[in-house]
Amino acid sequence: MNRWFWKRWVWAVVVGTTAAVGLTVAQQGTDAPAGPPKVGDVITLKFRDMPDRQVKVLKTDKQPDGSIMSEVKDTKTGETFTLMDKPDSFAPPAKASPEKASTKAPAVTPPPAPTAPKEAEPAKAPAALPPVVAVPATDPGRTAMMRDIEPHVAALEKGVAPSQRAMAARALGGCRHGSSDTVKMTIFRAAQNDPNPMVRAVCIEELCKLGYFEPAFELHLTKACEDANDEVRSAAKAAMKQMYPRR
Repeated sequence: MNRWFWKRWVWAVVVGTTAAVGLTVAQQGTDAPAGPPKVGDVITLKFRDMPDRQVKVLKTDKQPDGSIMSEVKDTKTGETFTLMDKPDSFAPPAKASPEKASTKAPAVTPPPAPTAPKEAEPAKAPAALPPVVAVPATDPGRTAMMRDIEPHVAALEKGVAPSQRAMAARALGGCRHGSSDTVKMTIFRAAQNDPNPMVRAVCIEELCKLGYFEPAFELHLTKACEDANDEVRSAAKAAMKQMYPRR
């Protein structure tokens, strides 16, 4: 299993949501990895004013714009959340050009004629290199979105009452950021994992309204149509009918 040491500036509203990430990446504390993390990799995240956290990569998904969305799990607490890496976060590996061994014997040349020795020039001090400053990548629009949806995400994932979590799912689906991948993935996780069937049914309804027609959601609906709970079955069948009216 690969272990990567990543220095990251990470901002996330709560565990289980997508994090807006700016990367200064180092593998074993030095060079950047040649590609995005793979499933099973263990990554160390550096947080500002917070202790380091080791997470394990559970899932990676390449987005249309070339960015990499990775779902990770804290190896200590078991909590999960999502990291978003921009396309230019990973430097391609430099290709070494192998030198071909010469099979020819070196040519023997006569020694040059003696010349008068030149005065040695004083050694020049090497030019000072500018300091390397790691500047975290920021996306003002994404930061504003995360700030807007933070209360609803917290209520959906940590609310005590099922009605509170159901209202949070509807609030996320109806907010101005409802069409974003972050909101859809948050609601989809609740549709899969919430212990209350009413909340799962509400999440299915909201994802259908948002046009979340991903293959993973369709597979989930197929299973949900056979759920033991009437609300979940009804919501799943209605969603399938709306998504595929000719079936």
